[in-house]
Amino acid sequence: MKNLFANHLAVQLQNLPSILKDSEFSGLTVYSGDSARYFEDDAAVSFRSNPHFLHYCPAGGEGHALLLRPGKRPTLLFCRPNDYWHEVHDFQDEYWVDGFDIEVYTSGSELWRRLAKLKRFAFIGAETAKAKKAGLKANPAKILHAMRWLRGVKTPYEIQCLKTATAIAARGHKAAQEAFLRGATELEIHLAYLGAAKASEADLPYPSIIGLGEKGAILHYQNRRVAGKSAVLLIDAGFRFQHYGCDITRTHCAPTAHKVFAGLVSALDSVQQDLVSQVKAGLPYVELHKSAHLGIAKILLEADLISNLSTHAVLESGISGAFFPHGLGHLLGIQVHDVGGYQSDIRGRPTHVKAFPNLRLQRPLRANEVITIEPGIYFIPMLLQKFRQHKLSSHFRWPLVEELLSCGGIRIEDNVVVLEHGQENLTRPHLPS
Repeated sequence: MKNLFANHLAVQLQNLPSILKDSEFSGLTVYSGDSARYFEDDAAVSFRSNPHFLHYCPAGGEGHALLLRPGKRPTLLFCRPNDYWHEVHDFQDEYWVDGFDIEVYTSGSELWRRLAKLKRFAFIGAETAKAKKAGLKANPAKILHAMRWLRGVKTPYEIQCLKTATAIAARGHKAAQEAFLRGATELEIHLAYLGAAKASEADLPYPSIIGLGEKGAILHYQNRRVAGKSAVLLIDAGFRFQHYGCDITRTHCAPTAHKVFAGLVSALDSVQQDLVSQVKAGLPYVELHKSAHLGIAKILLEADLISNLSTHAVLESGISGAFFPHGLGHLLGIQVHDVGGYQSDIRGRPTHVKAFPNLRLQRPLRANEVITIEPGIYFIPMLLQKFRQHKLSSHFRWPLVEELLSCGGIRIEDNVVVLEHGQENLTRPHLPS
């Protein structure tokens, strides 16, 4: 990792002039962040570092700052307090230390006095009041736009982090599937995932979605039922490695699952793999999202859930949106929903896609971006209800729809590297199905 990171950091430093172009600033100070407390409580909220900080330096923990100037070695202001209540992390043996000049501070106030001496530095971070007090201008829009845009294209170091995260998450997914087939509850499946990945919940990039039966139709279901079994499991779970998180979803059927639903799972898997095969640099992601809707429309027609309409009519009428209400995917990296998907260039000009407002990536793909491809088919009562009294209601096979409500939903999600003339699927080598 040492050489990969050194090259990664060199690329980011080469990008600094583009970030600072046409601004009043000669450098950036990027702050890792401060922990927060729950209201009326001395318990801390789980801390996550500023992702812009992590893009330059994988030092975990709060209270650190980076000083970044074009043409100069980056300086890491490392906060290592004298603290006997909590474990204090050190850095001497880390693979990334050679890339920085490091100054150690034993208190946050001492570090902030150092920041207050900076001239013509932009501050990047959530602590805007502290930055203002230190005389730093916080989060200039043009600079943030540039940082988001440049984070989209991944270096070999970043892709390797995502590959490692994927390999570990795959172990968890396999264990979760085995537990499900043994008749485990949602909580037991969750614990099987954590055990196989050798992870705590803090190691996950997001709270895992583990929905049995009808709960698979709740897109961000977050409960862990301790009782109950089902013939269907939807699991959306990832892992973080060096702060980069993968995002993988699978839908599993037990032998007793409804045969039509099991057929839908198989059909959606085929559509998903076809969508992945289309990924390449220059492809408008909106067009791929539209192709997903048409593929799902075809599945609905072939399963006789919808009849006597063309695939385009199923899309244009909003019927496919009732079964597939979210975007096809998103950028992936330090943040699971990585930044930059709503801007069309480095200066932040917005994309204008009104047809699919829930789509988090609305522009053509670039080589070495990492994206998710995650089509779904769900049986969500509140979305289907509006079609019961609709002029198109006769095109629905409502008795079959009602039979499948208890099955919840289907989502199949892989993580994919965009190449100049194709793609690399990071997920399927570890989870073929």
